[in-house]
Amino acid sequence: MLEAWRYFYAKRGWLQRFWLNPIYECWLEEAVNAGKVEAPDYYTNRHAYNACRWVFAGRGWVDPVKEANAAKLRMDTCLSTQEAECAEQGVDWEDVQDQRVRELTKALERCQAAGLPESMAYAIAGFDANGNYAPDPALNPPARNEQ
Repeated sequence: MLEAWRYFYAKRGWLQRFWLNPIYECWLEEAVNAGKVEAPDYYTNRHAYNACRWVFAGRGWVDPVKEANAAKLRMDTCLSTQEAECAEQGVDWEDVQDQRVRELTKALERCQAAGLPESMAYAIAGFDANGNYAPDPALNPPARNEQ
């Protein structure tokens, strides 16, 4: 399965370089020239304006707990980034962060309305008091194969 994944990953790279990027560049240039997209000094900074990252469908997980732990270890040791790890799962890292902020904000609002301490909202949303993601095992029990 890993060999098949490597093959299709290489095909995705080809698709990006020879199909998606050129089409995006043509579209953006035409939109800038037509005045539909504002891009000051487009031709001077064309490379920067055309830089993009394509997020494809994710590979999926065989063992979600082990693979999530491996992703955390790769990020903790600076071998990977949240952007790369999210892209492997077919999601945009900014969307993930925005959703986590919405979850924490909603948890804070609910705790305030119920008269509960702010620390409870952080725990419910899976954050410690410093805003670091650290789910409380009592509130977020481990997956079955970890017990």
